[in-house]
Amino acid sequence: MKKSVVAVVVTLLSATAFAQSVKEKKAWDKIDEESKAAAKYIKEKCGADVSITPDKKSWNTVELAEGPARWCISEAQSALGSLCDDADYKAAVAKNVKKITCVMDAKLPNTGSADLYGNKLSLKGGTVEWRYHKDSSNLGDNITKFLKENL
Repeated sequence: MKKSVVAVVVTLLSATAFAQSVKEKKAWDKIDEESKAAAKYIKEKCGADVSITPDKKSWNTVELAEGPARWCISEAQSALGSLCDDADYKAAVAKNVKKITCVMDAKLPNTGSADLYGNKLSLKGGTVEWRYHKDSSNLGDNITKFLKENL
Protein backbone atom coordinates (compact mmCIF):
# COMPACT_ATOMS: atom_id res chain seq x y z
CA MET A 1 0.00 0.00 0.00
CA LYS A 2 2.80 2.37 0.92
CA LYS A 3 4.38 1.83 -2.53
CA SER A 4 1.06 2.62 -4.23
CA VAL A 5 0.68 5.89 -2.35
CA VAL A 6 4.26 6.90 -3.21
CA ALA A 7 3.66 6.06 -6.88
CA VAL A 8 0.49 8.18 -6.97
CA VAL A 9 2.21 11.14 -5.29
CA VAL A 10 5.18 10.95 -7.66
CA THR A 11 2.83 10.76 -10.66
CA LEU A 12 0.83 13.78 -9.48
CA LEU A 13 3.96 15.81 -8.80
CA SER A 14 5.35 14.93 -12.22
CA ALA A 15 2.15 15.94 -13.97
CA THR A 16 2.08 19.25 -12.08
CA ALA A 17 5.72 19.98 -12.90
CA PHE A 18 5.04 19.59 -16.60
CA ALA A 19 1.67 21.32 -16.60
CA GLN A 20 1.38 24.20 -18.98
CA SER A 21 -0.73 27.26 -18.25
CA VAL A 22 -3.45 28.17 -20.70
CA LYS A 23 -1.63 31.43 -21.50
CA GLU A 24 1.58 29.53 -22.25
CA LYS A 25 -0.28 26.99 -24.38
CA LYS A 26 -1.93 29.77 -26.36
CA ALA A 27 1.44 31.50 -26.87
CA TRP A 28 2.96 28.30 -28.28
CA ASP A 29 -0.14 27.59 -30.36
CA LYS A 30 0.33 31.05 -31.90
CA ILE A 31 4.00 30.26 -32.57
CA ASP A 32 3.02 26.97 -34.24
CA GLU A 33 0.41 28.75 -36.35
CA GLU A 34 2.86 31.47 -37.42
CA SER A 35 5.57 28.87 -38.15
CA LYS A 36 3.20 26.96 -40.45
CA ALA A 37 2.17 30.16 -42.24
CA ALA A 38 5.84 31.14 -42.68
CA ALA A 39 6.69 27.69 -44.08
CA LYS A 40 3.82 27.99 -46.55
CA TYR A 41 4.96 31.48 -47.62
CA ILE A 42 8.57 30.31 -48.05
CA LYS A 43 7.42 27.30 -50.07
CA GLU A 44 5.48 29.60 -52.42
CA LYS A 45 8.20 32.28 -52.60
CA CYS A 46 11.34 30.13 -52.60
CA GLY A 47 10.11 26.75 -53.77
CA ALA A 48 11.69 25.18 -50.68
CA ASP A 49 10.45 23.42 -47.57
CA VAL A 50 11.96 25.42 -44.72
CA SER A 51 10.70 25.24 -41.16
CA ILE A 52 11.25 28.07 -38.69
CA THR A 53 11.01 26.98 -35.07
CA PRO A 54 11.85 28.75 -31.84
CA ASP A 55 13.41 26.40 -29.29
CA LYS A 56 10.73 25.86 -26.67
CA LYS A 57 13.16 24.91 -23.91
CA SER A 58 15.11 28.14 -24.14
CA TRP A 59 12.17 30.52 -24.71
CA ASN A 60 10.77 29.19 -21.45
CA THR A 61 8.46 31.91 -20.16
CA VAL A 62 5.15 33.20 -21.44
CA GLU A 63 6.67 36.64 -21.95
CA LEU A 64 9.51 35.25 -24.09
CA ALA A 65 7.11 33.05 -26.08
CA GLU A 66 4.74 35.94 -26.73
CA GLY A 67 7.49 38.29 -27.86
CA PRO A 68 11.13 37.54 -28.70
CA ALA A 69 10.56 33.89 -29.67
CA ARG A 70 8.13 35.04 -32.36
CA TRP A 71 10.62 37.55 -33.81
CA CYS A 72 12.48 34.56 -35.19
CA ILE A 73 9.58 33.61 -37.43
CA SER A 74 8.77 37.03 -38.84
CA GLU A 75 12.38 38.12 -39.38
CA ALA A 76 13.50 34.81 -40.94
CA GLN A 77 10.43 34.75 -43.20
CA SER A 78 11.13 38.28 -44.34
CA ALA A 79 14.84 37.59 -44.94
CA LEU A 80 14.20 34.43 -46.96
CA GLY A 81 11.38 36.08 -48.89
CA SER A 82 13.56 38.98 -49.97
CA LEU A 83 16.50 36.73 -50.83
CA CYS A 84 14.27 34.56 -53.01
CA ASP A 85 13.52 37.55 -55.22
CA ASP A 86 16.97 36.84 -56.68
CA ALA A 87 17.20 33.61 -58.71
CA ASP A 88 20.69 32.74 -57.45
CA TYR A 89 19.77 33.14 -53.78
CA LYS A 90 16.50 31.31 -54.39
CA ALA A 91 18.41 28.30 -55.70
CA ALA A 92 20.88 28.52 -52.80
CA VAL A 93 18.09 28.67 -50.22
CA ALA A 94 16.37 25.65 -51.77
CA LYS A 95 19.62 23.70 -51.76
CA ASN A 96 21.11 24.71 -48.41
CA VAL A 97 18.39 25.72 -45.93
CA LYS A 98 15.92 23.22 -44.52
CA LYS A 99 15.37 24.54 -41.02
CA ILE A 100 15.90 27.68 -38.96
CA THR A 101 15.99 27.13 -35.22
CA CYS A 102 16.04 30.08 -32.83
CA VAL A 103 17.56 29.68 -29.40
CA MET A 104 17.39 32.18 -26.55
CA ASP A 105 20.93 32.87 -25.36
CA ALA A 106 21.02 35.47 -22.58
CA LYS A 107 24.83 35.25 -22.41
CA LEU A 108 25.35 36.91 -25.80
CA PRO A 109 26.73 40.44 -25.46
CA ASN A 110 24.90 43.28 -27.16
CA THR A 111 27.39 46.12 -27.31
CA GLY A 112 27.17 46.95 -31.00
CA SER A 113 28.22 45.78 -34.41
CA ALA A 114 31.30 43.90 -33.12
CA ASP A 115 29.05 41.29 -31.51
CA LEU A 116 26.26 41.59 -34.09
CA TYR A 117 24.00 43.35 -31.58
CA GLY A 118 23.46 40.15 -29.61
CA ASN A 119 23.00 37.77 -32.56
CA LYS A 120 24.97 34.62 -33.31
CA LEU A 121 24.24 32.55 -36.40
CA SER A 122 25.58 29.30 -37.81
CA LEU A 123 24.69 27.01 -40.70
CA LYS A 124 25.36 23.30 -40.56
CA GLY A 125 23.69 20.42 -42.39
CA GLY A 126 20.86 22.56 -43.73
CA THR A 127 20.02 24.00 -40.31
CA VAL A 128 20.53 27.64 -39.45
CA GLU A 129 20.89 28.05 -35.71
CA TRP A 130 20.11 31.61 -34.70
CA ARG A 131 20.92 32.58 -31.14
CA TYR A 132 19.69 35.86 -29.69
CA HIS A 133 17.91 37.23 -26.62
CA LYS A 134 15.18 39.67 -25.69
CA ASP A 135 17.59 42.62 -25.81
CA SER A 136 19.19 41.73 -29.16
CA SER A 137 18.66 44.12 -32.02
CA ASN A 138 19.02 44.34 -35.80
CA LEU A 139 17.68 40.81 -36.10
CA GLY A 140 16.44 41.08 -39.68
CA ASP A 141 19.61 42.77 -40.88
CA ASN A 142 21.79 40.15 -39.22
CA ILE A 143 20.01 37.07 -40.55
CA THR A 144 19.83 38.55 -44.05
CA LYS A 145 23.53 39.41 -44.00
CA PHE A 146 24.42 35.98 -42.60
CA LEU A 147 22.45 34.15 -45.26
CA LYS A 148 23.94 36.26 -48.06
CA GLU A 149 27.44 35.51 -46.80
CA ASN A 150 26.88 31.79 -46.18
CA LEU A 151 24.77 30.56 -49.09
